[in-house]
Amino acid sequence: MLKPESVLQERYQLKQPLSDNPGRQTWLAEDLHSSDSVVVKLLVWGGSKQWEAFKLFEREAKVLQNLDHPRIPRYRDYFFLDEHRFWSALVQDYIPGASLMELLDRGKKFSETQVREIAIAVLDILTYLHQLNPPVLHRDIKPSNIILGEDEAVYLVDFGAVQDRAAIEGSSFTVVGTYGYTPLEQFGGQAVPASDLYALGATLIHLLVGIAPAELLQKDLRLDFRDRVSRTLSPTFLDWLEMLVEPQLDRRLSSTQEAIAALETPGAIAPYTPSAIDWSNLTEIHLKESQRQLAIRIPEPGLKIMEWGKTAIDRVKETIESAIASLQESLSASDVAAQLLVYILIGIGLLTLLSLLLQVAVGVFPLLIFVALFASFSDYFEGTQVLLDRDRDRFEIQHKRLGLNYRTESGVLSEIEEVSIFYDNRRFVMGVELLTRSPDEAIGEYYFGQSGRKLSEQECLGLAKEIRDWLEIDPSETEP
Repeated sequence: MLKPESVLQERYQLKQPLSDNPGRQTWLAEDLHSSDSVVVKLLVWGGSKQWEAFKLFEREAKVLQNLDHPRIPRYRDYFFLDEHRFWSALVQDYIPGASLMELLDRGKKFSETQVREIAIAVLDILTYLHQLNPPVLHRDIKPSNIILGEDEAVYLVDFGAVQDRAAIEGSSFTVVGTYGYTPLEQFGGQAVPASDLYALGATLIHLLVGIAPAELLQKDLRLDFRDRVSRTLSPTFLDWLEMLVEPQLDRRLSSTQEAIAALETPGAIAPYTPSAIDWSNLTEIHLKESQRQLAIRIPEPGLKIMEWGKTAIDRVKETIESAIASLQESLSASDVAAQLLVYILIGIGLLTLLSLLLQVAVGVFPLLIFVALFASFSDYFEGTQVLLDRDRDRFEIQHKRLGLNYRTESGVLSEIEEVSIFYDNRRFVMGVELLTRSPDEAIGEYYFGQSGRKLSEQECLGLAKEIRDWLEIDPSETEP
């Protein structure tokens, strides 16, 4: 058991613990060779779960060893403890100061000027990291990992989730990050430089409002913070923050250079404003609208396999028909006996082909049963149909697999109070939610779009708008 005054590697004397996690200890220590204060991070590992933690810990040491930036604590040493077989140790410079999280816990209020200075300082560090070859992604930017030093400088620490882009192409991944600060694409193993920008934006918002981003998440994945900040804050600065925490990756500020330019030149980059989807260019989702009914059909992704099979069969059929037509044309001038012989041979060939196909069908039949059973339990073969009917004052959401209805949800159309998009935290998918309120104030929640074909944010927004427009619901009246 490690305790104060213990000496590691005959060099690092532990002074006081900086964390109380027994499996991942952090100590303030003294380098006896130089008398410098250092931080010693210790990881206890063993077993499958700890093995993943060890790989991240080892990667952190490897990446830090190659970094050289004045605002990143310098790497000093990495070793295994002789007396503890499954203990790894990482030694870095000690940065005297306090993390932004510690300052928030003490009740500190950050002004816009202070938040801007922190933003510029962190963007400078990220510019250095992202311009390395390969780029280095921090992947866990949050208030507890940003230190405001006693020298008033800003430092980025804890590279325990760090990833160099060269290491992730085509490989498995471990989900890292902190909920609320981590963008959607990172949960899917697709972290990019803009992922760090999202985390930075969420951190800055936390500093301004004093509330963790996880508590600000709305159903549309956006952070609801504008009405919680001081009215003295610059609207252009708030616009800039919204561009950092845009949920959709392709609509977010993509690089530190772009983020700095947008911050220094307000209005240079306009915030993204979602627009209604052009359904004419989206053939996979079908809408049929009249004054009395609105029907929405989201086909199952597995239909593509059936379409490919049908296309292949049609091509074989066309080839055979073309061959027969060519043969008939060539024999048109031949004698009757030759034509009769050819037709007999064609008949024999077709019978042989049918016999072969029958044998294949009998052999494949058990496999088809297995595939059908698998498909009946797979989202890949799930489609959804939504019907809103004014004449019956009803709405129905039918969930189908292989064309068969396995679950139907229904409610009173006139009781629909709100239509919005939602995010499934467990499966990292989006969908549309219908919220109803009955005369006795009972609340009902109905969802679609989260199974089968995965909907994009634009599709969810478009579907929600189509339903609201058809129901003549004003979205501003449903906002809290």
